[in-house]
Amino acid sequence: MKINVIPSQRLNALLDVLPMREIPEQTRAALRLVFESGYSYELASLRTGVSSKRISLAARKLDQIDRILLKAYRLS
Repeated sequence: MKINVIPSQRLNALLDVLPMREIPEQTRAALRLVFESGYSYELASLRTGVSSKRISLAARKLDQIDRILLKAYRLS
């Protein structure tokens, strides 16, 4: 199992950039629990009412965007 590690400042920046339509508020709350508090997808799902699959997909998307941005900014 991969540990989700995006620092709080970068997580907030990513969530600010992505539209609410793409990642709704409840999913954002679940992602904050996963990334900032270390919750599992299942526990975050129970706390927020968002399916663990939806949390997993959103976390994967954020991780992918974070890697792309880090790579781009480290090259310049």
